Amino acid sequence: MRNSLGKGESLLFGHFVIIEVGALSKEHALELSIKSANCSLEEAGRAWNLAGHPYYLIMLAENHKLGESYEETYKKDFDTHI
Repeated sequence: MRNSLGKGESLLFGHFVIIEVGALSKEHALELSIKSANCSLEEAGRAWNLAGHPYYLIMLAENHKLGESYEETYKKDFDTHI
C-alpha cells in the first residue's frame, strides 16, 4: 500500500498522507476503548491489557458481545489469528 500511495507514477500519489499508527499511551487507549465500545473504565482497562494497539482495541470493541468478557472475546476472535 505504501508503494501505491508514495510513488510518483501512481494515480494515487499526492492524494493521501501516510500516517503510521503505533501503540497508544494507556490514557488514550482507554479513551478509545470507552468511546468505541461504550464500556466502563474497568472494561477498557481489561481491553488495554489484552490489546494495546489501536487496531486491536477497535476490533475487540466491534467483536465484543453482551454478556461476554473481553478476555473471552479476545480468546475466541483473536488468540488463534494473531
